Amino acid sequence: MKALVHIGTGKTGSTSIQSYMYENRMKLQAQGIYYPQSPGARNHRRLPAIVQKEGKADNYFRDQRLIDPAARQVARTAWWKDLCDEITAVRQCGRCIISAEHLSQLDMEETQDLHARLTSLFEEVRILVYLRDPVDYAISMYDTALKIGSTAAAPAPPVAGGPTDYARILKRWADAFGQENLTVRLFDRAELTGGDILQDFADAAGINTQDFVTVNIHNPSLGRLGQQLLLRVNKRLPRYRRDGSPNPVRGDIVGLFERFLVGGSRLAPDQKMIAAYNATFASSNEWVRQTFFPDRPTLFRERTAAPAIADMFNEDDLDRLADLISESWRQGREAQMDRKRAERFLPNGQGKSFADRASRRNPK
Repeated sequence: MKALVHIGTGKTGSTSIQSYMYENRMKLQAQGIYYPQSPGARNHRRLPAIVQKEGKADNYFRDQRLIDPAARQVARTAWWKDLCDEITAVRQCGRCIISAEHLSQLDMEETQDLHARLTSLFEEVRILVYLRDPVDYAISMYDTALKIGSTAAAPAPPVAGGPTDYARILKRWADAFGQENLTVRLFDRAELTGGDILQDFADAAGINTQDFVTVNIHNPSLGRLGQQLLLRVNKRLPRYRRDGSPNPVRGDIVGLFERFLVGGSRLAPDQKMIAAYNATFASSNEWVRQTFFPDRPTLFRERTAAPAIADMFNEDDLDRLADLISESWRQGREAQMDRKRAERFLPNGQGKSFADRASRRNPK
């Protein structure tokens, strides 16, 4: 069996790709292409976690309620066995597609470990990677960071060796898997097949998407108002409790923001940010251009700063709105958790009626 391993990078439509593969996995299988389920139904997040060193995937393990290092190692071993067993059972399929954007974050030792594992499981392994303009990545990543609980007031500054140092990433994967086994594409509407990431991925992977189920684009970006409010809510309803476990009160508050606060004016890079990113990654981008895109004059299109738009939000008003949202959400979540606890311990539906009566007697 041959494998195509999609490693991201981040903020290049990976979530939409993964949902597309998952929703059409039976149609894929009819073409002799298998999309595994054991490393994650959609995002194969377990695969990078298997080879990442202790401390590299803390948030993921905490979300799995795996706090102790020994328990994490047991999980890694079990996850790898599950994948091996799954692939062994479907070897009649000629091809396999794996997708996990966190793979692009592996260091050299972790990438070599992954290579040893995958080449023991598959007869051939090819790597597919998408690259996004580092400035656009930073803007988009800031939105994602807020959604997972960040309290940073602005996008991260450029860091050599970071997630958009593409030369360093590609050299690492080329050293492990061979440069001839890397397919590198640009995440830019003007460069994508049909201007669409799903069509482009299908083209790169050799998939016939006729009659495939379509999927909605995932991870919609918040507008500036949504970002400003979520930043403040994150301080009031953190993602994790003091003991490192997930905060149950936070719940899916991001879903509320994505429902009502997508769109409107958006965060845009200024000239200072653009210049900083260009200076930091000039040599890295040029190496990628020369190696994989020699016919392009530059790796990414030249860009200028968008006209500055002053935020029309009063800081005190934003704080008051964040207090309102946080406290209302907290009360609703606590009432919901009280109801679930009551339903668990009282039989025959009595828990629901008891919790309802208690909620009416003692409103939060």
